[in-house]
Amino acid sequence: MHCCNCLMSSKCFDDTPGLCTVLQHEIHLQITLSLESRQTRAYRVPELLKAEIEKQISKLLELDFIEETESPMTSGVVCVTKPD
Repeated sequence: MHCCNCLMSSKCFDDTPGLCTVLQHEIHLQITLSLESRQTRAYRVPELLKAEIEKQISKLLELDFIEETESPMTSGVVCVTKPD
C-alpha cells in the first residue's frame, strides 16, 4: 500500500497545477502536403466571462503549459458554467 501513503500526504496535492516528471513522451507529427490550415470560427463569449478567459490563459502561459504561436491551426474556446 505504498501508493496509498502518497495519496494521504499533503505533499502530493497543491492548488497550482504541475507537470508530471515521472514520465516523458514525445508527439511526432508527420506533416504532408494534404494538410490544410484549419481555423474554426470563434464562439461568442459573454462579457462576464472574457476576464476569466484572459486570467486562465495568462496563468497557463505563466506555467508554460501553453505557448504563443503563429500557427494557422486554431480552435475556439467554449465556456461552460458549472452548477453550484
